Amino acid sequence: MTTYKPSKILKELKTLISYSCSNNTQFDSIKESMHVAIIKKYFCANKVSFDYKNSLINLQIPINQKEFTNVTLECQDMEKFLTSCIQKDATSLSFYQNMLTYYNVERNVA
Repeated sequence: MTTYKPSKILKELKTLISYSCSNNTQFDSIKESMHVAIIKKYFCANKVSFDYKNSLINLQIPINQKEFTNVTLECQDMEKFLTSCIQKDATSLSFYQNMLTYYNVERNVA
C-alpha cells in the first residue's frame, strides 16, 4: 500500500524516467537497472537487456506458466516508451513508491 498520493508518485516517477533518459553518463548503471525494473513489471518479463546504441530492447516474456519467448522491440524514444509502461493500479503504485525510495528521490512526494 502506498503512503503518498498517487499523483505525486506518478509525477516523481516520470521525473526520474526523464532524468534517467538524459545523457548523464554517471547514471548509466542505475539508469539501466531502473529501466529493467519498469519493463519487467509491465511485461512480466523474466529477462530484459538493452542495446541503447541500436535502440533495441530484448525481453524474455511468458507465453504460459512454464514457457518464455524472446522478443526484441525497437525503441526510438526510451523516455516515451518507459512512460507508456506506467500503470496506475495499487500494486504498481506501491512498486513505484518503493522504486522512488530506492533511487532516493522521494523528495517533494509527501
